[in-house]
Amino acid sequence: MVLSGTHLTPETLQDEPGKENEQERKFEMKANQLKTVLDAVAVAMAVAVIVLNIVNPLSLTAVTTLLAIGVGALGVAGLQKSGR
Repeated sequence: MVLSGTHLTPETLQDEPGKENEQERKFEMKANQLKTVLDAVAVAMAVAVIVLNIVNPLSLTAVTTLLAIGVGALGVAGLQKSGR
């Protein structure tokens, strides 16, 4: 809360209630969004391997590369800090 006679500075604005919670909430939302995208990449790589093998059999190198990208995305998603 800002008392009369005090100047508004970045420090006093950060002391206002709710400002820190809002910043934490935005950070959590971005972290959750990143985790969702990485999980989607992993699922997409698995689906791509299945579909491409049905359409035209892939080489072992191509399958390994696609699945490695998916596993890497899952690894990065698992390393993300949890806010809980």
